[in-house]
Amino acid sequence: AIIEVPGEQTTVHLKHTGAGVLEFDITSSANSTVVNVIDTGDRIITDIPSLGVTVEFGLYYLSVCAPASYMGKLCGLLGDCNGDVSNDFLLMDNSVTANIFEFEEEYRAPDVTDTCTIEPPMTATCPDDQRIQAELKCSTIINGPAFQPCHALHNPQQVFEDCVTDSCFCLTDDCHCSVMKQYAAL
Repeated sequence: AIIEVPGEQTTVHLKHTGAGVLEFDITSSANSTVVNVIDTGDRIITDIPSLGVTVEFGLYYLSVCAPASYMGKLCGLLGDCNGDVSNDFLLMDNSVTANIFEFEEEYRAPDVTDTCTIEPPMTATCPDDQRIQAELKCSTIINGPAFQPCHALHNPQQVFEDCVTDSCFCLTDDCHCSVMKQYAAL
């Protein structure tokens, strides 16, 4: 992931180096930009106070928290934050694609093409046995008392479905934990 601060020549590079290791690098030609970085071990939290932007980069997720004034002014893998999900796969030429791999490739950081490989498209369905296990792992989101206060803030059904999807296609056994961490952080 690359975070660029327009007009300040500041770039934060966040990357997976393999084996569950996250790294970051900050380059800046401006002295005015303050970038706070916290490495918690399972995620890197990058805060840019002058912009009011916080980015969390984990092994299985990327989250951007930005002020409402950025609505419709963002672009990239997380959409443009305008509330319209139909244009979230907006390419740099302002066309919209339905192909997740085309969209991902459009925003791939230029310095990681040698280390990343494009996986063949995953099937749209999760095998029944995997889906049952994923639903069991993720059911805490809907049924667990710890998440009840979150339900008023964000639709638990959508989070549950995202958790099941992530868990179905995850290569490790703890992808549901990332979804739950994100939901609890709302």
